[in-house]
Amino acid sequence: MRLIPPNRYTKYWHIEIMIDGEKTEKSTFSTSEKVALERLEQYEKAAAGKEALSLLQGESQLKQPVSNILSMYEETDPTCYPDELRRRRNRIKIFQKWLISHDVKDINQISPRTAKRFAKQVLIYKVGTNEESLNKTYNDKVKFFRHLFKEILTDTELKTNPFSYVKLRSTVDSRTGRPFTDDEIVRILERCKKIGKEWYELTLLAIYTGMRYVDCCFIKWENIEDIEVNGISMKVATIIPRKTRKTKQEQTFAIPPELDPMLQKQKKKKSAYILPIRHKAYRANANSMYNQIILNPLKIVSDEKNKIWFHCTRHTCATKLGEMGVDEKTAMKMTGLTDTKTLKVYNQDVKHLAEIAQNIHFKTACAVPKTKTEINNEQ
Repeated sequence: MRLIPPNRYTKYWHIEIMIDGEKTEKSTFSTSEKVALERLEQYEKAAAGKEALSLLQGESQLKQPVSNILSMYEETDPTCYPDELRRRRNRIKIFQKWLISHDVKDINQISPRTAKRFAKQVLIYKVGTNEESLNKTYNDKVKFFRHLFKEILTDTELKTNPFSYVKLRSTVDSRTGRPFTDDEIVRILERCKKIGKEWYELTLLAIYTGMRYVDCCFIKWENIEDIEVNGISMKVATIIPRKTRKTKQEQTFAIPPELDPMLQKQKKKKSAYILPIRHKAYRANANSMYNQIILNPLKIVSDEKNKIWFHCTRHTCATKLGEMGVDEKTAMKMTGLTDTKTLKVYNQDVKHLAEIAQNIHFKTACAVPKTKTEINNEQ
């Protein structure tokens, strides 16, 4: 046995061991010559017995290069959609590249300290200006790497999962969002009318139907049809929501008669989409744009208990239906919810938060003062 000093390929001392006539190097995981000499002495004592030599041989075969992380993960056959699997592979490749750039070429060198460094330098990146989105993205990636190393532990010398030491960041659960109050609805619609760009129409459609942001932006005129219910003519929209596009599960949303004037005005634009401006301007982070443009200037912001964003219009619609005495099955059909449990989640805010107005109704949404431009046009 002999010591090999650090070189341009590695910063650690290595111990050269002869096993069955073949040279095998074992890292000391130390940059100190003193520690390396102590390790060499330990190995020389262990080599006195055949059992110790076989143990060293077995450990040397467990050594896994960083380049094997992806193949080891794919052997676990993760069950997920192709696009999700592609995202996971990209994360692993970024991780491999980072390890190599920091001179970590062996999986066994990935210690809790290394995992924390990667989490701090690579996982933490700025996502717009939304701190909640940053925390959620960070937590999702940490959870992924925890699962990744849980799968590959058995094939390496790692005794513990290094990412189990990385703490998750506190984040606000989107399910804790509350419905907008009566006063907030009026203020939001006033703000939307001043700005224009179909923010007003978008908010009205979401509050009345309970549709998600992306579905409101992508709904087409061909998705809307007139039906007759108990002698009353009304419109319904049958779409495949983006959330269920993989299963192609259709959902039907009821469009109240109060929205007819708005729909007639939008139809004059002769576009395939109900809200052509919002469809053209749609982005994946459109919800945060709604906060920046509409909610934040009105000081309607998230707190420790509730996450306030565009999705709260869906909470508002479901809560109103509950206050109006609509039964759960009918409310599910009107809002496109898939089960009563979700409906109860949306309704529970009014039951537990006394400060929220109990008499939110649809008529208030239409009682928005007219702008000076609209008054001049009417004259």
